[in-house]
Amino acid sequence: MLKLDLVTIIGTVVNLLILYFLMKKFLFGRVDKILEQRQKAVDEQFKKASDAAAAAAAQQEKLTQLEAQTRQKQADILKETAQKADAEYKSIVDAAGEKAKAMQSAAEDEIQKKHDDMMKRAEKEVAQMAVEAADRITAKQTGPDVDSRLYDEFIRETGEKD
Repeated sequence: MLKLDLVTIIGTVVNLLILYFLMKKFLFGRVDKILEQRQKAVDEQFKKASDAAAAAAAQQEKLTQLEAQTRQKQADILKETAQKADAEYKSIVDAAGEKAKAMQSAAEDEIQKKHDDMMKRAEKEVAQMAVEAADRITAKQTGPDVDSRLYDEFIRETGEKD
């Protein structure tokens, strides 16, 4: 049977305490150091990841701001370009209108000048034909009988008009 002696119990307790201190010094100390090193490595990796995430978030914010600024500049440039194009269009249309008015005025002046010239030539030709006709009539019909007859017709026509 199993006997329990005080010496055996004290010896077992002393053996367990010696075993515990030896294990603690040689085994658990090394294991604790390895676990502590691994914990530090994991903490460093978490810190690096956290820093990288913060840097990425800051970079993302900068990119978002830069994109907004770029869009604003693009809108401003488009607006300014549209205004310049509109002003250029109006300028071209106004210049073309003025040029067309000047051309129309010049054409009207030219037409009026040609009309006046034609009227003067026509008047000269009519006058010349009238003179030639009068010369022919007077050349063919000369004499006292013709003069008397023309005088009588003139008197009759002026008398009828009065």
